[in-house]
Amino acid sequence: MKKGIPVLIPPSKCGTPQIEVMFDIDAYGIIHAGDKATGKTQDIRIETSSRLTEEEIKRMRADAEANAESDKLAKEKAEKLNAADAMIFQTESQLKEFGDKLSDDKKKPIEEALEELKTAFESKDIAVIDPALE
Repeated sequence: MKKGIPVLIPPSKCGTPQIEVMFDIDAYGIIHAGDKATGKTQDIRIETSSRLTEEEIKRMRADAEANAESDKLAKEKAEKLNAADAMIFQTESQLKEFGDKLSDDKKKPIEEALEELKTAFESKDIAVIDPALE
C-alpha cells in the first residue's frame, strides 16, 4: 500500500489554488485525486492485507452501540467548548475594536460576562458554560 503520495501545488496567490479531491473508491480500491487548475490527476490504490471476520464485525458494532451515549455526550461537550471558545475570541476582538466607543457602564457588564465565560471555559464544566454563554 502506498502512503503519503505528494501532490505538488504550483505557487499562486493566497486563496486562489483550487484543489478538488474526489473520493471515488471503486471495487478495486482506487481513489482518484486531482487539481482543478492544472487538470493533473493521481490515482491511489488501496489494498487490504486482511479481512475482518463476521465475529469481529459484530463485536465492533456492539462496542459502537454500547458507547453511543458516551460518544454523544463527548460530542455535545466538544460543541459547547467550541462555542464558548468562539464567543470568547469574538467578544475580545470586538472589545479591542469598538471598546473605546462604549461607555464604562455598558462596557463593564460585557467584560464581567467575558471573564465569567473564560472561567467556565477553563473549568470545562458544561453545566457552568451553558449559563455563562447566555
